[in-house]
Amino acid sequence: MRGSREAIIDILTVAIGAVALAVALITLLSRHQSENLIIEEQDRQVSGWREFAKAGQLTGPADAPVTIIVFGEYECSGCRSLRPVLEKVMDRWPKEVEMVYRHFPLPYHRYAYTAASAAQCAANQGRFWGFHGRLFEEETRLGNSFLRFAEEVGVPNVERFENCV
Repeated sequence: MRGSREAIIDILTVAIGAVALAVALITLLSRHQSENLIIEEQDRQVSGWREFAKAGQLTGPADAPVTIIVFGEYECSGCRSLRPVLEKVMDRWPKEVEMVYRHFPLPYHRYAYTAASAAQCAANQGRFWGFHGRLFEEETRLGNSFLRFAEEVGVPNVERFENCV
């Protein structure tokens, strides 16, 4: 049974994700602001953020005006709840939004670190997003399923994947 601390962290994760999404959507919807309200580009950017983001797994156009950086892990029910919302955003604005996924495994989740490692091993063979999706679909049954997931998503060299994990 999950502890109340873990449940609170999951709820906060969803809330933070929702706020980040709201900011991204507001940015998208307000692109045509009057000249008086536009802030200079250099004042809006956090320096070095793109290099930081590029260390994660990317989807969407690299020149998108909005980049969403998601910090998540595969045993977090809040992260799992956010996934379909992010997919809808990516589907609705395919040319305007780039998404970056960064691993943030929590220490009290038994398989979170191993799942993140396995996802990176799948990424090494070009199968991150499929593997990523399978991990969220099977959140409650992670354990020893990584090899099966790799086979299901078409990781080319399963032996190399297994050695990597």
